[in-house]
Amino acid sequence: MTANNYDDDARAFNASHFTAPPTTASHVLLLDDTWTTGGHLQSASAALKAQGVLRITGLVIARWLDPSWSTTKTFISELAQDFDPTLCPYTGTPC
Repeated sequence: MTANNYDDDARAFNASHFTAPPTTASHVLLLDDTWTTGGHLQSASAALKAQGVLRITGLVIARWLDPSWSTTKTFISELAQDFDPTLCPYTGTPC
């Protein structure tokens, strides 16, 4: 899969953001390094579907939570009370 040059709205869904080679795969695991809007994962999925892939499973590896965002602030206060966005979850030291 190849990422093409993005336009000004790089995070928006656009299947032309990616080019997928022809494949005989019926199920693809698509890895993404971060999730912001979902546009990249959805765009890459559309490019794969255009090549005949029947099912795509998306796995996002990381997500940065910005506590200044209203929905993130609610998530942190209600669901992740021990979460500290300034600390690395692996080392426990500042990021």
